[in-house]
Amino acid sequence: MALAACEEEDRPTSPAPSDTPSVPESSLPNEPTTTATETGPVEPTLPAEAKKESEAGVEAFVRFYFSVINYATKSGDVDLLARLHQPSCAGCEAGVEGIKRVYGRGGRIVGSDYTIARLEPTRSDSEHWAVVTHTRLGEQRTIGAGDMNRSFEGGKAKWLVSIARVRGDWSVTTLEVL
Repeated sequence: MALAACEEEDRPTSPAPSDTPSVPESSLPNEPTTTATETGPVEPTLPAEAKKESEAGVEAFVRFYFSVINYATKSGDVDLLARLHQPSCAGCEAGVEGIKRVYGRGGRIVGSDYTIARLEPTRSDSEHWAVVTHTRLGEQRTIGAGDMNRSFEGGKAKWLVSIARVRGDWSVTTLEVL
């Protein structure tokens, strides 16, 4: 998460909202999308594929997770994002808290969405998955949040996203920039 997780390093930790609707980089049939409306961004819906216990299900869940990051940064609504990870995920918690701080001060995050360029999933013997996630992010800005206002150039990043089944659903256990 760009703006929230790396705030201390002046790097984004939670994806920032954009002024324009995002355009998915690929046209996979089960890829979640977030579309801006006249009333604001729409919360993404978990695709059926993202519920499956398979490599395709893992990839669909990670794509969904990043669409929820994009939604949370545009809207300030972190409820769904917070439900998708375990409390022990420090990178996840930092991202959620960063978004809450910006919006809590009356600010907002504007600019580009994360797009996923490539996913590299690996399954462990313990049935957990580690997914190296290659992303692109354009410029983002935090505005209206006082001393938290910043600009982030964007660029390419690799993330380690570890997920596991918890009570029958996928949950993020690790989120960190590689």
